[in-house]
This record gives sequence, structure tokens and C-alpha cells, in this order.
Amino acid sequence: MKFRYGIGGAAVLAALSLTVASVAWADDGAAVEPLGFSSDGRTFAFEQYGTESVSGMDYSLTDVIAVATNRSVDGVPLVVDTTTVDDSLLQDPNQDPLLVIRRQAKQQAAPLLQRFGINGSGTRVGIVAASRSRETTLAIADETDGRQSPVVKALQQAAVATMALEPSVFGGGAHMELQEQAIASSAGTCADYGYTAKGFTLTLQRDGKPPLVLGAVQAAQTDEGCPLGFGLAEAHALQLADGSIALAVLVQRFEYVMEGPDRRFTVVTALVKRGE
Repeated sequence: MKFRYGIGGAAVLAALSLTVASVAWADDGAAVEPLGFSSDGRTFAFEQYGTESVSGMDYSLTDVIAVATNRSVDGVPLVVDTTTVDDSLLQDPNQDPLLVIRRQAKQQAAPLLQRFGINGSGTRVGIVAASRSRETTLAIADETDGRQSPVVKALQQAAVATMALEPSVFGGGAHMELQEQAIASSAGTCADYGYTAKGFTLTLQRDGKPPLVLGAVQAAQTDEGCPLGFGLAEAHALQLADGSIALAVLVQRFEYVMEGPDRRFTVVTALVKRGE
């Protein structure tokens, strides 16, 4: 099974090593942890992680994005899951396997993050509480009947297309807008199940300034899940010495794979220059 991340040329495919090739990610949703910017604002990193609902496999994925181009850097995403970690580390009944996976992911990602100068710089300048972006759907489902599928669908229904931004950074009335549109896609799950694929654009709106459109849209490919919808989650920013702002917007991506929708995260980055 594969993940897809990114907007436009930033699309990244990461194959996960599954013992049974036919096992699909379905009806589960990741949580996200922003890892911040480099001090110069050139790169932004984030981790997303969760538990696959069909196989029960825990996973973590770390991505590093070049802010100005909105493209993943070479060597990412870094994927760690239960097939890539020593079994002995997962056998301790007192240890949460997902936490073990995430610890391993952080260890493996450390040299990569150091190479690109990721040091947690930046601040969160917007969040949609209803996205529950810092919680996996399994953790949310544990509050009810333990099934992830209804949680994923509820999160998709609660997804919003407008997010207020910190006025001290972007000025009064600043907000992010997400607009979905139907797009052509060769993703098999779109054609096979009669779905219309969706893409999106983001627009930064500020009082007294023209709208600033971020990113571009690329259709899902043949072997990817069919994108059914999106929702804003979080925004992070770093103010730079020259007056420009490095911006990263985390977006929920709901996609149909085989049995139902999944939730994953994608990021849109931009360098908002002084005066734009």
C-alpha cells in the first residue's frame, strides 16, 4: 500500500512493506506531529502516524519539505512500521507498540532532520479543533466502540475550509481558505467505485492585501487512493530576518482505498515575501 503526500510537484509515494500485498489501508486515520522549521525557514518537517485498521500494523512517516518549492527533499519520506522494527522491541507487554515505532522513527529521522537544520523553529498560527489532528482515529475510537471507520467519516463530515490565522503574524482578518474542485484522476479506486476525484487550492486572505494562492493541484495516480475531500487542520509560520514568512499548512486528506475512507495529512508550504 502507498501513501501520497504533497501538492503539485510535491507528490511523494512511499511504499510500505506489507507481508500480504493485498492488505489495504482502509477506515483508519493518522495523527500528525509538526516537527517545525529550520532556523532559516528553508525546510519544514512533520510526522504522521497511526494504526492500520485491517492488519493492526502501526506506522510512522516523516517528511521534510523545501518551503519555497513545496517539494519533498531527497531521501524522504522515512517510513517505519512493524515490518521494519526488530520484533524483540515490540514484545514487551508494558510498551505501546505504536510508541515503540515512533521512538524508532525519531531515532532514524534524527540525522535527516539535523542535515536539513530542522530544530523546531516556528509557531502554530492556526488550528481547527474539530480536526483533532494530534489524535489518531484509533485513539478517538477507543472513547466509544473502538471502530475507526465511523471516526474517519465523522472527521470528514466535520472538515472545514476556513481557518483563522494569528493576526500578530499576518495582520487583521487573516485566514486560510481551502477550495475543493473536481479533477481528472487515473486512480483505480476512483474509476472502480464510481467516485469523482477532488483536488484543492489554498488561498491566504488578509485585510488590505490581494489574495495569495498557495500551491497547485496534481491528480492522484493509478495506484493511489481516490481523494474524496480535504479539510484544514493546522498552520505554522516562522518570521524571517528579511521580513518574509515561512508558512506551512497541514491539510487533512480523505481518500478511498478499498473498504472505506482513510485520513492522511498533506502539507502546503510557501514563502510569503515581505509586501506580498
